[in-house]
Amino acid sequence: KSASLANRILSLIKAMFTKACDWEYLDYSVVHGIKAFRENEGRIRYLTAGEYRRLWDVLSTDTKSPDACLLFKLLLLTGMRLSEAVHLTIDDYDATTSTIFLADGKTGGRWVQLNSLASQIVEGQLAKYGLNDKSGLLFRSSASNTRYANKAIGSPRHIWHRLLKEADISNFRIHDCRHQYATMALKHGSVTSVMRNLGHRNIKTTLRYAHTTDQELKACAQSVANSVNKLIATN
Repeated sequence: KSASLANRILSLIKAMFTKACDWEYLDYSVVHGIKAFRENEGRIRYLTAGEYRRLWDVLSTDTKSPDACLLFKLLLLTGMRLSEAVHLTIDDYDATTSTIFLADGKTGGRWVQLNSLASQIVEGQLAKYGLNDKSGLLFRSSASNTRYANKAIGSPRHIWHRLLKEADISNFRIHDCRHQYATMALKHGSVTSVMRNLGHRNIKTTLRYAHTTDQELKACAQSVANSVNKLIATN
C-alpha cells in the first residue's frame, strides 16, 4: 500500500484514540509518537506548449463527443476533478459571481471560481439546454441510443484516450489536467487562492505544483528592491 494511504489511516486511528482519551475511556493514546511515513510526491505530468495547443485544437474541433470535449476543457481551466465536474448541474452555477458550488467535492463542499473561458463554456451549455431543462446536467452523453439521452457522459476515459491519440499525446491522464491547472495558476496567483480553488486541505499538496525557476527567484528578490526604492524615493 502507498505511504499516503497508510498516513491517512494513521491519522484516523490517532484521532480515534485522542477522542477516547478526551472521553476518559483511556488514560493515554497507544499511538502517540508514531511518526507518519514520508510520502513520495508521485507522478506529475505536464503538457508542453505544443501539446497544450494540439489538445485544445482537438477539443475544439471534435464532433463525436462535443460535451465531453467541453468537460475536459473545463477541467483544464479550473482544476476540478472529473468526479466533481461530470455530474455538474445547472443549479450548481452562480452567474452573478461566475462560480460553481461543489456540494459533494472530495474534501467537502466548496466554491470554484471560474475564469472567463470557463464561464463561456458553462454559459454556452446553459444556452444549449435551457435553465428549466428536466435533466439539469451541464454535460451529457452524445450516444445515439435514446436510452442514454440526457444522461451523464459515459466512459469519459475512453473518450479521453481517443482525443489524446488524435492530438498525438501520450501518458497524460484526465487527472493531470488538475496538475496542469495548478502549475499555471501558481505562476500568477497566490498559493492560498489556488489551494482554496482546488479544495486542498494541506498547503503542502498545493506547493507540489510551485516550480520556481532561477529567473523567477531573481524577479521575486528584485521586486522587494523595487518596492524599497519607491518607498525611499524623494520627490
